[in-house]
Amino acid sequence: MLEAATHNCAIALRDRLTQLNIPATFDLRANGTHSWGYWQEDLHRSWPLFEQALNR
Repeated sequence: MLEAATHNCAIALRDRLTQLNIPATFDLRANGTHSWGYWQEDLHRSWPLFEQALNR
């Protein structure tokens, strides 16, 4: 239930930022739960984006 609600909010945020031409990166999963496995995987996948932003 929580995941479905936050997913819908994330989609709404992505769509609004797009409408306003505000750049943002989203990598939304079709489904999933708040679990350490997902968080660890996503952190590893996200690190290059964080590193790029921090090195500007």
